[in-house]
Amino acid sequence: MKTKIHTAQFACILAVLLVCLGCNKDVNSFHTYENKEYAFSIQYPANWTQVNRESPTPSTFVIGFRDSSLETDTAYAQIFVTIRKNAEGLSLVDLYSSGDAEEGANFFDVAQAEDISVSGVPAIKFLQVPGPIPNTLTAIPRDGYVIEIQRHNDDVNSASPYNYIIDNVSLL
Repeated sequence: MKTKIHTAQFACILAVLLVCLGCNKDVNSFHTYENKEYAFSIQYPANWTQVNRESPTPSTFVIGFRDSSLETDTAYAQIFVTIRKNAEGLSLVDLYSSGDAEEGANFFDVAQAEDISVSGVPAIKFLQVPGPIPNTLTAIPRDGYVIEIQRHNDDVNSASPYNYIIDNVSLL
């Protein structure tokens, strides 16, 4: 009989803990960034800051996000979104295999890319983009451009927010 009481008590305590954990979730723990020009929105952690970044070329758009608690250069972003023009309508494999130097594209190893779906659209996730700091880059094709979402691989604190952002991209 003692075992039954302990089992019942354990089940009751477990149920209370699960309810309490669910109650502690802050429904406002993310902000939404929306870009009507390029028809997408993303959610990013509420304790992160939006960073306006200069575009590397006139034909690209860049916005970044970083943990607000970081004491760093105001232009630093842990995760950033780039809009890369694709006026020729190339497939992602062709676009990232060509390495268009004018647009600042790198040569990507498409053989090591992962096919994924973002907001119901086939996309590519590159896990090791070459460069001084290796990046993870997710490329989402749109009509005439590609939405690129990147994070620095050496920044372990951005991995979880990056995955959340990718999972919650909305294409408008």
